[in-house]
Amino acid sequence: MIDVNDLKRQLGLLDISGVCSLEIKGQPVLAEAFGYADMAKQIPNKTATRFATASMAKGFTAVATLQLIEQNKLTLATRVTEVLPSTFPHMGAEVTIEHLLTHTSGFEDYCDEVKDVYYDESWNETLTEPKAYLPLIADMKMEFAPGSKFKYNNGAFVILSLVVEAVSGMGFAQYVTENVLQPAGMISSGYFRMDNLPANTAIGYTEDAGQLKPNLYTIPIIGGGDGGIYLTLADLSKFWRALSSNTLLKHATISEAWTPHVGTDEDNVHYGLGFWLVSGEAGVNRVLLLGGARGVACRSCYYPQHDAVITVLINRDSGSYAPYKLLDKCLMTNV
Repeated sequence: MIDVNDLKRQLGLLDISGVCSLEIKGQPVLAEAFGYADMAKQIPNKTATRFATASMAKGFTAVATLQLIEQNKLTLATRVTEVLPSTFPHMGAEVTIEHLLTHTSGFEDYCDEVKDVYYDESWNETLTEPKAYLPLIADMKMEFAPGSKFKYNNGAFVILSLVVEAVSGMGFAQYVTENVLQPAGMISSGYFRMDNLPANTAIGYTEDAGQLKPNLYTIPIIGGGDGGIYLTLADLSKFWRALSSNTLLKHATISEAWTPHVGTDEDNVHYGLGFWLVSGEAGVNRVLLLGGARGVACRSCYYPQHDAVITVLINRDSGSYAPYKLLDKCLMTNV
């Protein structure tokens, strides 16, 4: 049996600014908040606070894309240049939707984490919708043959957001809101402007010369296909519940998304269609969404075999791993 009081005590010993939760079979076991959502105003984080989630948003872009595949408007084998003709003159004609979803396209990344090339602060205020990224990515070139290897690629999910717009006829954020967030009951989440955040939303703080400062303009001002949606603990639990109950996608589709498609640099870690997958002796036992940027660190993990969810949302440059591992260890020793 989980000793919740001891678990809270152990979490309290960690340097956390954010929120974390553990849920088993739809029942909350623990939800705790630490630190400040707004340091200047001394507003504390709460378990219902919204947090920026960086690349965690890739899971939502993947779901939107897979929904359009279910509607027969796309297939995994659809070539990107067929949907977006003349948009990427140097993209190989053989690059498909599946290549984008699995980080195997071989197309250069405008925000290449492997090469430590991140967002340019001079651009971030202008990045308010998918087409605003085109000056950054349109003239990218191929780095390797599509499907030949895994290389994490933020730009691939920006391109997927352009595909969603082209195929659905809707703005990307509008599509995700109406077809993913609302059906899942995620009423507190969305794509918000960093310079006009709604109430009960945490400001991200990044370290600069030993001091913490708000992360405004250090990342795109509105989230998009590759990152930046604002989420709450409760809404992330609803997202996993909607996926596992086939509210957002058919059973066959989510099974395909949560099946390993490509290996990564880590043993037993694979990538599916927009989701990280960790495998054990009995197959995939953890489905992960991760995010990290200046002033953002988060991870949310679904355990299919135990119908459990662990989520950690942090409004600092780092700090999500330690509480996640603590909660993971607790879950694994008590189920």
